[in-house]
Amino acid sequence: MTLVTVTYRAWDHNRKVVSVGEQPRVYFRPLSTDLTLGLMTDREIFGTLDPVTGVGSVQLESAEGLLYQPVMDWLIDDNSSAPTNRARESCEWTPFFPSTGGDISSLDPAVGLRGVLTGFGLPPGHLDRAVYLDLTGPRIRIYGPAGGRI
Repeated sequence: MTLVTVTYRAWDHNRKVVSVGEQPRVYFRPLSTDLTLGLMTDREIFGTLDPVTGVGSVQLESAEGLLYQPVMDWLIDDNSSAPTNRARESCEWTPFFPSTGGDISSLDPAVGLRGVLTGFGLPPGHLDRAVYLDLTGPRIRIYGPAGGRI
Protein backbone atom coordinates (compact mmCIF):
# COMPACT_ATOMS: atom_id res chain seq x y z
CA MET A 1 0.00 0.00 0.00
CA THR A 2 1.37 3.36 -1.03
CA LEU A 3 0.06 6.85 -0.34
CA VAL A 4 0.67 9.24 -3.24
CA THR A 5 0.01 12.97 -3.55
CA VAL A 6 -2.24 14.14 -6.37
CA THR A 7 -2.34 17.87 -7.19
CA TYR A 8 -5.03 19.79 -9.10
CA ARG A 9 -6.49 23.21 -9.94
CA ALA A 10 -10.20 23.81 -9.42
CA TRP A 11 -11.89 26.64 -11.32
CA ASP A 12 -14.84 27.38 -13.58
CA HIS A 13 -14.87 27.52 -17.39
CA ASN A 14 -13.75 31.16 -17.31
CA ARG A 15 -10.65 30.05 -15.35
CA LYS A 16 -11.89 31.85 -12.28
CA VAL A 17 -11.50 30.29 -8.86
CA VAL A 18 -14.80 29.40 -7.18
CA SER A 19 -15.24 32.10 -4.53
CA VAL A 20 -14.64 31.45 -0.84
CA GLY A 21 -18.24 32.49 -0.11
CA GLU A 22 -19.46 29.51 -2.11
CA GLN A 23 -17.49 27.21 0.22
CA PRO A 24 -16.08 24.91 -2.49
CA ARG A 25 -15.03 21.40 -1.47
CA VAL A 26 -12.98 18.95 -3.53
CA TYR A 27 -13.10 15.28 -2.66
CA PHE A 28 -12.28 11.94 -4.19
CA ARG A 29 -14.69 9.00 -4.08
CA PRO A 30 -13.08 5.53 -4.14
CA LEU A 31 -14.88 3.28 -6.63
CA SER A 32 -13.93 -0.03 -5.07
CA THR A 33 -13.33 -1.61 -1.72
CA ASP A 34 -10.67 -4.22 -1.18
CA LEU A 35 -10.21 -6.74 1.59
CA THR A 36 -6.70 -7.71 0.48
CA LEU A 37 -5.44 -4.29 1.62
CA GLY A 38 -7.31 -4.41 4.92
CA LEU A 39 -10.80 -3.10 5.58
CA MET A 40 -10.93 -0.14 3.19
CA THR A 41 -14.20 1.76 2.93
CA ASP A 42 -15.60 3.81 0.09
CA ARG A 43 -15.68 7.03 2.15
CA GLU A 44 -14.72 10.20 0.31
CA ILE A 45 -11.25 11.66 0.87
CA PHE A 46 -11.32 15.46 1.07
CA GLY A 47 -8.49 17.42 -0.49
CA THR A 48 -7.16 20.87 0.22
CA LEU A 49 -8.18 23.90 -1.84
CA ASP A 50 -6.44 27.28 -1.80
CA PRO A 51 -9.23 29.91 -1.97
CA VAL A 52 -7.09 32.38 -3.93
CA THR A 53 -5.37 30.19 -6.55
CA GLY A 54 -7.68 27.17 -6.70
CA VAL A 55 -4.67 24.87 -6.27
CA GLY A 56 -5.15 21.81 -4.12
CA SER A 57 -3.76 18.42 -3.25
CA VAL A 58 -4.83 15.16 -1.70
CA GLN A 59 -3.13 11.97 -0.56
CA LEU A 60 -4.66 8.83 -2.04
CA GLU A 61 -3.96 5.14 -1.68
CA SER A 62 -2.40 3.76 -4.87
CA ALA A 63 -3.24 0.07 -5.19
CA GLU A 64 -4.11 -2.13 -8.13
CA GLY A 65 -7.81 -1.92 -8.99
CA LEU A 66 -8.47 1.10 -6.77
CA LEU A 67 -9.92 4.01 -8.78
CA TYR A 68 -11.08 7.43 -7.63
CA GLN A 69 -13.74 9.78 -8.95
CA PRO A 70 -13.00 13.48 -8.38
CA VAL A 71 -15.98 15.55 -7.18
CA MET A 72 -16.31 19.26 -6.39
CA ASP A 73 -19.30 20.89 -4.76
CA TRP A 74 -20.16 24.46 -3.79
CA LEU A 75 -23.05 26.51 -2.44
CA ILE A 76 -25.61 27.60 -5.01
CA ASP A 77 -26.95 30.58 -3.07
CA ASP A 78 -24.10 31.83 -0.93
CA ASN A 79 -26.10 34.94 0.09
CA SER A 80 -28.69 32.96 2.00
CA SER A 81 -28.23 33.21 5.77
CA ALA A 82 -30.57 30.31 6.56
CA PRO A 83 -28.55 27.05 6.59
CA THR A 84 -31.59 25.07 5.41
CA ASN A 85 -31.73 27.11 2.17
CA ARG A 86 -28.09 26.55 1.29
CA ALA A 87 -28.27 23.90 -1.42
CA ARG A 88 -25.04 22.62 -3.01
CA GLU A 89 -24.26 22.07 -6.69
CA SER A 90 -21.70 19.46 -7.68
CA CYS A 91 -19.62 18.29 -10.60
CA GLU A 92 -18.00 14.88 -11.12
CA TRP A 93 -15.11 13.99 -13.41
CA THR A 94 -13.82 10.84 -15.07
CA PRO A 95 -12.44 8.27 -12.61
CA PHE A 96 -8.68 7.81 -12.59
CA PHE A 97 -5.92 5.63 -11.15
CA PRO A 98 -3.51 7.64 -8.94
CA SER A 99 -0.42 5.65 -10.04
CA THR A 100 2.64 7.40 -8.57
CA GLY A 101 0.81 10.68 -8.01
CA GLY A 102 1.46 14.08 -9.57
CA ASP A 103 -0.74 16.51 -11.45
CA ILE A 104 -4.21 15.05 -12.02
CA SER A 105 -4.15 16.13 -15.67
CA SER A 106 -1.22 13.78 -16.32
CA LEU A 107 -2.82 10.70 -14.71
CA ASP A 108 -4.51 8.03 -16.81
CA PRO A 109 -8.31 8.14 -16.76
CA ALA A 110 -10.09 4.88 -16.09
CA VAL A 111 -12.27 4.73 -19.16
CA GLY A 112 -14.52 1.71 -18.97
CA LEU A 113 -16.44 -0.04 -21.67
CA ARG A 114 -20.09 0.82 -22.18
CA GLY A 115 -20.97 -2.61 -23.39
CA VAL A 116 -20.55 -5.50 -25.77
CA LEU A 117 -22.41 -5.50 -29.09
CA THR A 118 -22.98 -8.57 -31.23
CA GLY A 119 -24.03 -8.99 -34.82
CA PHE A 120 -23.35 -10.60 -38.19
CA GLY A 121 -20.78 -8.83 -40.37
CA LEU A 122 -18.69 -5.73 -39.84
CA PRO A 123 -19.31 -3.52 -36.79
CA PRO A 124 -21.31 -0.29 -36.98
CA GLY A 125 -19.38 2.80 -38.03
CA HIS A 126 -18.70 4.12 -34.54
CA LEU A 127 -18.06 1.99 -31.46
CA ASP A 128 -18.06 4.48 -28.63
CA ARG A 129 -16.30 2.58 -25.82
CA ALA A 130 -17.90 -0.72 -26.81
CA VAL A 131 -16.59 -4.05 -28.05
CA TYR A 132 -18.24 -5.68 -31.08
CA LEU A 133 -18.39 -9.43 -31.67
CA ASP A 134 -18.92 -10.52 -35.29
CA LEU A 135 -20.72 -13.88 -35.09
CA THR A 136 -20.37 -14.71 -38.80
CA GLY A 137 -18.52 -17.88 -39.72
CA PRO A 138 -16.96 -20.58 -37.59
CA ARG A 139 -14.85 -18.15 -35.49
CA ILE A 140 -15.92 -15.02 -33.65
CA ARG A 141 -14.12 -11.84 -34.73
CA ILE A 142 -13.63 -9.19 -32.04
CA TYR A 143 -13.47 -5.44 -32.77
CA GLY A 144 -12.28 -2.92 -30.21
CA PRO A 145 -13.70 0.53 -29.34
CA ALA A 146 -11.75 2.20 -32.17
CA GLY A 147 -13.33 -0.20 -34.68
CA GLY A 148 -10.08 -2.08 -35.28
CA ARG A 149 -9.97 -5.85 -35.20
CA ILE A 150 -8.44 -7.35 -32.08
